[in-house]
Amino acid sequence: MSKIKKIFTSWRVIMLILFLVFAVVSIRPEFWNEGVSVRSVIPHSAASDAGMANPKANSAPLNKETITAIDNQPITSLADYYAYTAGLKANQTVYIKTNKQIYPIVVKELKEITVLNETEWKEVEEIITTNETVNGTVQAVNKTIKTTKEVPKTIEKVIGVEELGIKVSEAATTNIRKGLDLEGGTRVLLKPAGQYTLEDIDTTLESLKQRLNTYGLGDISVRKASDLAG
Repeated sequence: MSKIKKIFTSWRVIMLILFLVFAVVSIRPEFWNEGVSVRSVIPHSAASDAGMANPKANSAPLNKETITAIDNQPITSLADYYAYTAGLKANQTVYIKTNKQIYPIVVKELKEITVLNETEWKEVEEIITTNETVNGTVQAVNKTIKTTKEVPKTIEKVIGVEELGIKVSEAATTNIRKGLDLEGGTRVLLKPAGQYTLEDIDTTLESLKQRLNTYGLGDISVRKASDLAG
């Protein structure tokens, strides 16, 4: 008994126990989690128009929004989500419940656009990238502007329904981030050509993040790499 007491009063053992407790708190195991996790939301999609936002690329897995029900029907897996959304109709309003709030989403029509051999003047939206100084740092910011342009005349034909614009994955059960070997994916290394400054790199990174977010790829992590040898 005295040996056991001596072991558990050792500072090394106490330190180990503290580290294990901190590890469990950080990982936050929640193996009972059900639903599907929102990986990204495509801008200007039905989900985006309803107020659903892209999760930040560096957000912890358990902090991402989780869909738990659609129209009061429980969603416990990817199969449930895709089975329910496959039967949606144009202009139908669906209520998606997450662990944060309920979103009324109006399903959009999927249109086939035929370009004619004519032109017309039309007000269109354009996304432009501007450099703005925020807290002393130059950042690339995407802005949407309206302008009138002469554009090719088109004919629209409804051919179905658009997807809701939500990219999902199985609900996270811990805060462990799996690497590419376990979760899959691709790592891309981009090296600037010619002379550049740290300010150029920061501006390029911000521009890349903004553009990826524009295409609904906000869950992609973009960061600087100072050592490409490893």
